[in-house]
Amino acid sequence: MKRVLLSVVALSMLCGAAYAGGEVNAKFGIANLSYNSVTVADDTVKSHNIGFSLGAEYLYGFNDVFKAGAGVKYVYNDMSNDGFGFSTGQSLLPIYAAFQVNPLEADKNVFFKLNIGYQPLGSGGVNYVGLPVKVGDIGYNKKEGGLYWGLEAGYEFKSGVLFSASYDTYYSKCSGGVSGGSIGSTNIVNGALGVNLGYKFKM
Repeated sequence: MKRVLLSVVALSMLCGAAYAGGEVNAKFGIANLSYNSVTVADDTVKSHNIGFSLGAEYLYGFNDVFKAGAGVKYVYNDMSNDGFGFSTGQSLLPIYAAFQVNPLEADKNVFFKLNIGYQPLGSGGVNYVGLPVKVGDIGYNKKEGGLYWGLEAGYEFKSGVLFSASYDTYYSKCSGGVSGGSIGSTNIVNGALGVNLGYKFKM
């Protein structure tokens, strides 16, 4: 799966490079990043906090309706949940293919976009201390990345300023231990509902 996703991203980059012109979009975002699913010691933990993202995309317009290209962004969130004693510093770096449509005849500045790619970054960790039994602290350190996909809807102003709302989902896997022993791995699904401000540079 990882090879397929990376191939899709690489192909989109090559297609974009084959054409003159296009546009580069630089974006800054604020998002409510949440743990949609992570199971630790048979507890499904949900936690959320406000984080930020920085990114850049290259898009080529094949016509006045459809654009395609590729992008990369860095996402960080220092998450915590006092109710569970669950906390982490989460860093994500998705690399993705982007597909954008401007379908409204009445206003071509309205756009909708799909991102799909791979999130390879393996930093960050999880600490979980709210266990129902006293076995000490559990620490998970993220080892593997996974699938990334996102949906975005926005508006491009004549000045080149971009404003959008987005929902992104990131998949990863962590492994760790307790009291010097291994406790295996757990799959993590992060969701992020955010707003983004950017600027379009025409090439």
